[in-house]
Amino acid sequence: REQGTQANRADATKLNAQQQAEKAEASLKLSEQERKRVQVALNALGHPIPTATGYFGPRTRAMITAWQKAQGLPGTGYLTEAQLAVLRQQAAAALAKYNQPQRRVNEGSRGTE
Repeated sequence: REQGTQANRADATKLNAQQQAEKAEASLKLSEQERKRVQVALNALGHPIPTATGYFGPRTRAMITAWQKAQGLPGTGYLTEAQLAVLRQQAAAALAKYNQPQRRVNEGSRGTE
């Protein structure tokens, strides 16, 4: 009975931490393009995501968790503002390369207006 109570408390604590992590990431209000950059960054750092879709499904959540654990952080699968900054810094070269074609597309569309 004592073990059951402890297990229930542990589950509740884990659920609360998960909910807080979800809220922290939601407060970042990441655009689809920013989410794609997160996926590109994770991929560049060895956490494979075949296609940057801008949607954080189970595969992306698993790769965020793997990256967090590799950093010695709790593996929530949801990013905080500080974690996002570290991820961007670690993958700066890959993100710069990814952003180049995006800039060209944007500059090209401005020239036709």
